[in-house]
Amino acid sequence: MQTSKAKAVIVKHLNKLITEWFADKPLIQAIAKTVLQANINKYDNLLEMLTNEKGELMVNELINNLGIMNGYEIDLTTISPLLPNRIVLITKEDIQNLINDLKVL
Repeated sequence: MQTSKAKAVIVKHLNKLITEWFADKPLIQAIAKTVLQANINKYDNLLEMLTNEKGELMVNELINNLGIMNGYEIDLTTISPLLPNRIVLITKEDIQNLINDLKVL
């Protein structure tokens, strides 16, 4: 899958997760979505490093190497004291849905 198309799918999934994680905190939700939108092109160099010689993003390999196929937890307080005291969950279903959408590309 080409990085430009993959990036759009990843952003769509992240927006959905942000909506779920911060349904009770609309200000945090708005800020998170704006930060995501503002930084969408700042990770192109990193994504380029994760592509093969055909320019395809190696999503399955990345997920397998990260060991997050069964889900992942992020304690927001370890990222910044300005973030809410919350642990956000990326479930195994979230990861599988993302993989499935990326396979369609």
